[in-house]
Amino acid sequence: MTDILKIIESWGYSIPDEQARSGFQSYIAEMRSRGRIIEISDELGPCAYVFLFLGMSSSFFYKKGLWETPEDFEGGHIAYIDKLVCKRMNLDLRRSIQDAIETRFPNVVIGVYHRAPKDRQVIVYRRGTKHAVYV
Repeated sequence: MTDILKIIESWGYSIPDEQARSGFQSYIAEMRSRGRIIEISDELGPCAYVFLFLGMSSSFFYKKGLWETPEDFEGGHIAYIDKLVCKRMNLDLRRSIQDAIETRFPNVVIGVYHRAPKDRQVIVYRRGTKHAVYV
């Protein structure tokens, strides 16, 4: 993977505060070392980065600190999407993200994220599974 921060800034995102920038760089380094970053690309190059944790419950990761990287569980069946940074969100990108998570982590059957601005929890199930798994 290339320099994620430079790519994100080229999309128009900016992190002007040096402390926040340093925190994000440390966060990226830790998530990269764990293999918890998924890069989604199209014919023009990277178009999204997904930062996620794996676990048996999403509540463990909810309301953690902004740059905090709590230990997760490689064998977890829940992917908690902590951060998603993209050029532009659309249905094709959402499907590409789901495909990438299902391919890279075959044990994951549920994806969870909290949607801004009202912090609404969104649950996405693996295609073809019953909706009976506890989140």
